[in-house]
Amino acid sequence: MSKNILGNDEYWVKRATRIVEAGENNALDMLKKLRTTYIDAKKTIQKEIEAFHGRYAKETGITLTDVNKRLNKSQLNSAQEDIERYNREIKRLGWDDPQYQHYLRNLSSRAYMSRLEELQLNIRHEIETLNGNINDSFTDGMRNTFVDTYYHENFNIQQGFGLSMPFAKLNTKMINTAINQKWVGDNYSGRLWTHKNRLLDSLNITFLQGIALGHNPQKIARTMTKELDTNYNNVVRLARTEFINIANQADLKTYDQYGFIKQYQYLAVLDHRTSDICSDLDGEIFPVSEAKTGINYPPAHPNCRSTTTAYFPPDEIDEIYGRGERLATDPVTGNRYYIPADMTYKQWRQSLTENQEEHLIKRQTMQSQRSADKKQYNDYKEAIGKQNMPKSFDKFQEMKYHNIKEWDSLKDYKLSVTNGNISPLVSFDDYQNSKEIFNKELIGLKTSTRIEIKSYSKHFIERYFGGRKQYIYGINSSDDYYRSGVELKSIISALTSDNNPIHRFNKNNTESLVYKGLKAKVSINPITGNIIQTNPRGKEK
Repeated sequence: MSKNILGNDEYWVKRATRIVEAGENNALDMLKKLRTTYIDAKKTIQKEIEAFHGRYAKETGITLTDVNKRLNKSQLNSAQEDIERYNREIKRLGWDDPQYQHYLRNLSSRAYMSRLEELQLNIRHEIETLNGNINDSFTDGMRNTFVDTYYHENFNIQQGFGLSMPFAKLNTKMINTAINQKWVGDNYSGRLWTHKNRLLDSLNITFLQGIALGHNPQKIARTMTKELDTNYNNVVRLARTEFINIANQADLKTYDQYGFIKQYQYLAVLDHRTSDICSDLDGEIFPVSEAKTGINYPPAHPNCRSTTTAYFPPDEIDEIYGRGERLATDPVTGNRYYIPADMTYKQWRQSLTENQEEHLIKRQTMQSQRSADKKQYNDYKEAIGKQNMPKSFDKFQEMKYHNIKEWDSLKDYKLSVTNGNISPLVSFDDYQNSKEIFNKELIGLKTSTRIEIKSYSKHFIERYFGGRKQYIYGINSSDDYYRSGVELKSIISALTSDNNPIHRFNKNNTESLVYKGLKAKVSINPITGNIIQTNPRGKEK
């Protein structure tokens, strides 16, 4: 065996990185195509719900009693025809799911069927069709990933070590064995089956809850299609994990081809997303013969991005060519940079500066809170409008964890709008710009009584813009009214022209001075120089 630079660590690290990237890219290509399938399924379910409501709802709506009524003879015959059609479809497509086939046989033998069971039949077939397409896409994608990785890595090893020797050619049985192999209790098909059944259960529950609560068909359909979005996210996670798994399995098979590759080294991706499991395994060395997926061989968990490198004990190759390098991600800039190939995750963490460590912890928090933050992002979008939000969810998270000042401002803005203290016509840009104006025109300003303005409250900003309120000076009203805002020049005029401000002690024992101008009055804290609030002159207390 000839010795050259391709025998050192740098080569193996780069080779391993390519394996992970190839697996992930193949998964993403498949997921893009599946997205259209999900969109079509959501449209079909929406039509089913609306059609069901149109057939059976009364003028007063539809109740649980209504949906559980039996079909009449004509409706039952139509449902039986649907069952026969669904049976033909699954046989034509070769989808051999004993559970679904038993469900259809059982339903077709019944002498009666309820309206609810008719709807469940149609929705279930749509979900079974969706799952069949997903399963087929996984099978094709994983088969191609396994074959491509296996031959590519055999070529790389032989080229790298100057070898010319035969290796096992793949056949259909070998490929099917690889992609159907169970790891951590199940394989991709079994996991998809589990996700499908959970989806069916959640759709049934969501529909019945919607009927019980008296929701209209559009709202019920929207809620049900959100369950499909959740299922898609589960499939995305599963695809990334399974495709990287099959790429790693192909790599392990290439190790077995060559007697001189006796050990492998676990290689984790070094960034804020690195799990505790993989950070502990990073750099560990194991015999190829003892590799166990999910234990000491990747993937170690869902969404795992780890891989392995062939390991050779230090010899003269290292002395001549060095230990090589591997890539890490700078937590501050996001740029990739090289570190020694034998540096472990723990050693990498110890090498970070205080600033880098702080950013890494923030990014780890972003990753762990991604699901909760996504819900918050959608809630904010609904409350204040898409136009007032960061352009994407990623930018929303960047603001929340890396621009605390702007994040606090967005929270204040959202609260003011939803409480009616600021008109929804005031945009977040307007809100932010007002602070720049106040900082320039008000901070540092000295009042007529020589008090320097040093800050302003959120309440002051609300009063500056105006909004919807349920209180008018001297009158308690149950009707909303729009409270006018106050012009900046009127605020400045009040602060600088009133030589005899009113001295007040508030309920919480804090002191305030009220300056009155022709068109506005302004309250400040004379101790701190904070502007408390402002009102149009004569409109409110």
